Amino acid sequence: MAQKRQNFDYSEISLVDYLKVVLKRKFWIIWITLIFLIFGLIFTILSPKTYQSKAILKIGSFNDKLIQPPKEIVEILNKQFIFNKIVQVIKMPPHQEKNAKKIKSNLSINNEGNLISIHSAATDPKEAQMLVQAVSQYIIKKNAKIFEEKNKILVK
Repeated sequence: MAQKRQNFDYSEISLVDYLKVVLKRKFWIIWITLIFLIFGLIFTILSPKTYQSKAILKIGSFNDKLIQPPKEIVEILNKQFIFNKIVQVIKMPPHQEKNAKKIKSNLSINNEGNLISIHSAATDPKEAQMLVQAVSQYIIKKNAKIFEEKNKILVK
């Protein structure tokens, strides 16, 4: 029977070898760490602060059916003229189209089941809060109007 000879390389690096390298280069490691720490601190200090506001709305139901599906609400809110109305409600400066785009970029609206989550981010905390409140009030008023219309039909 011919035996197969296997060549193994027994030159392994041990943990002690790694430790020696780290100890030998400790000043390089410390300097590189400090440089990146300083850059991180400078970036953190110089970057603008971002404030967030969030609201979760529950869509009401009428006769065990949602007044308005959340997906439909999100589609309506994604239309430009709705954001122009919100700009007017917030009473932002008259650059309406620019402000409406700003609102759109600062808001995210998610829906799950009968909940709508509205998130806003801005460099001013009051602005973030006003954006969420304006969108929330629009949704609430719209659903109240739909509810009243359905209720009138039911009463007749």
